[in-house]
Amino acid sequence: MLTMDELSRYTQTSKSTLYSLRSQGRGPKGVRIGRALRFRKSDVDAWLHMLSDESRAA
Repeated sequence: MLTMDELSRYTQTSKSTLYSLRSQGRGPKGVRIGRALRFRKSDVDAWLHMLSDESRAA
């Protein structure tokens, strides 16, 4: 499970951009554990794969 800081480093994307994408329903799926937001690496990788497929189709 990745924290938002780890997700930001992993995707080389700012935390504010990731929060914005999530609020628009376009970001990676997150899981709440108590008050903490975490991301499964497999969900993040699937999200990145989907983005790369979209960019190739455009």
